[in-house]
Amino acid sequence: MASEVADRVMLSKRRVLAYLRRSAEYPDDRGDVPIRVLLDPDATVPSQMRSTIFIPQQRVLEFFGDSEGAAVSLAVTHEVTHVLAVSARRSDGNRFLDDGLAVFLQTELDELPAYPNFHQGLHIAAANAAMERGGLIALDKTEATRRKPPNGVDLRMAYLQQGSFTQFLLESYGLEAYLSYYYGQAAEAAFGRPLPELDAAWRLLIQSLAAGTHTSTGDGTS
Repeated sequence: MASEVADRVMLSKRRVLAYLRRSAEYPDDRGDVPIRVLLDPDATVPSQMRSTIFIPQQRVLEFFGDSEGAAVSLAVTHEVTHVLAVSARRSDGNRFLDDGLAVFLQTELDELPAYPNFHQGLHIAAANAAMERGGLIALDKTEATRRKPPNGVDLRMAYLQQGSFTQFLLESYGLEAYLSYYYGQAAEAAFGRPLPELDAAWRLLIQSLAAGTHTSTGDGTS
């Protein structure tokens, strides 16, 4: 079982690196970081600290067990992304970009559905969750909400918004621009627009999806 978990982690590592290395902005030495995996008998959700990934032991037992547990995600792609891609803002305790990228790549690269969108498109999932919640969280409040959520609905909404906003930036401006922002460049320098304008454009996209009025321009923008 331990070797099977290790195999899945290595597969996720290869997939994440293959995606990130499409851009020269990715610092290639991160790919040399060895990833340590610990099965945690007390944890209920996967987590990461530096280059160590903690996976709940119960999830592993269900995933590789005989009770159709394969529907349970180990979410290793999410945690592997945290090891391999450390944003410039994480040192200040702000993991907005880190979790946004991790949610996006979990959706893009992992074959099994996982929290928070369970393979539903991130924009659609964010729009549906916003309708259920009664509105979006202010984008600059999502990180505080994720860290200290008042309830499970707001926690999921925060993750969905971070993932959806990441997808919006990647679709609209490409990986090169996105990673330059991820690694410290100002939004206006990376994307040609300040963050409030990007927030407003993304919010309009989600609101139009919630209202069923969105039409694509064909170039990833709305």
